[in-house]
Amino acid sequence: MEFGNTIRPIWLNDTRASSDRKRIVCFGDSFIMANNAIVGGVHLLNAPFKYESDYTRLSEDYRSNPELAGRHQGNVIVFDETHRFFEKYTENWMTKTAMKLDYDFLSYGLGGSGTYHAYYSMLDYLKFQNHRRGVVNPPDVIIFVMGSCHRIWNKDIPNVCPGSLINAMEAMEAGEFQGTDKERHIWNALSVYFADLFDGNHEIQHKIHLMHYLDTQIVPQYPETKFVILHAFPDMHTHAKDDNDPNDFAYYYDFKNCMEIRPPLMYFSKMDQMPDDLKNEARANHFSPVIHEKFSDYMSQQIINFATGNHYLDIDLEKN
Repeated sequence: MEFGNTIRPIWLNDTRASSDRKRIVCFGDSFIMANNAIVGGVHLLNAPFKYESDYTRLSEDYRSNPELAGRHQGNVIVFDETHRFFEKYTENWMTKTAMKLDYDFLSYGLGGSGTYHAYYSMLDYLKFQNHRRGVVNPPDVIIFVMGSCHRIWNKDIPNVCPGSLINAMEAMEAGEFQGTDKERHIWNALSVYFADLFDGNHEIQHKIHLMHYLDTQIVPQYPETKFVILHAFPDMHTHAKDDNDPNDFAYYYDFKNCMEIRPPLMYFSKMDQMPDDLKNEARANHFSPVIHEKFSDYMSQQIINFATGNHYLDIDLEKN
């Protein structure tokens, strides 16, 4: 693909969806990643592979990233409200939002990826939609998650961040690295980049430029689409302050043509059932069931009453 490894789940290429159904399409990281979709009003699940041997039939790109392979090329299941695992399959806030609105729903989210992976995935999706059958057919809602500036773009390894770098280097040192020689070379180069070349302030400026371009150049091309901006992690006025205090969060750009939801998603994640070690994270999209429900309530109402500019959500866990 033109912009890199923006690999689609099987159903994202499905052109059979009814044109009269409204669609929510999501781009971002693990906060918005999903195994399921709603296409033409039908619930679909991309079930992971059952056997390790299934991975051997995949390309090198898939074998080196089992998470990506399992989420994008598994076994598609069709289900409805009578399925015994219906609540589990639809537990994420994106699906709940879509169901409350009676919209279709698709997600291009990928765990560990950053802003530019989301951005290129979005451009690729819009290009595909606009050119199929020669008809401009953008979605009704795009939800876009801005990532941390520490998650940089690489077309060969889409989920580059300091955490994934540490895991890769530890695997290489232990002789357990499963990637290709090319990926080994990339990870080694990235270790040098983060150690000697990475400049956080410079990356923040890149992020500001992208937000401005998205807001003023891309969004106006789709006047019928509601663009909703979320933030994955907080940017801080100073790292010496509390990274869970909303008063210390920095927002470097005010959107004019998009709806921006504040505070960042990690703030809501920490509100309820946050594990002591993120390696033990078992919550879907890093949210507890309560947060999924409350956040989807808020998002569905925001989409109905769409208004550009920034909006602040204050979740009260004590309130029903």
